[in-house]
Amino acid sequence: MVMLDFDYDKENQGFDLDDVQYADGIEKAGWKVTFRSDLLGKKMMAVFLDIYGNEARVLIDAKAFGKAKAQSSAMKSGKAVKKTEKKKAVKN
Repeated sequence: MVMLDFDYDKENQGFDLDDVQYADGIEKAGWKVTFRSDLLGKKMMAVFLDIYGNEARVLIDAKAFGKAKAQSSAMKSGKAVKKTEKKKAVKN
């Protein structure tokens, strides 16, 4: 199981559960944990739990997500640019 706090408050050290993903869902997703990047604050806390109750906490800076964070920031500020694809002419 993975529990996520998208906007972890490091000063108060309060974990606010925003999302939980269970092993069966993570396995079906190819062992990837996914979420919407626009939900991220400056830091995210991920808590990993195994079947024995062992816990690992990881504090992740939003910058670690690279382009995803930059894109969501652009969307929030209204500076997002729609990309268009060039279509090739088909000869019959």
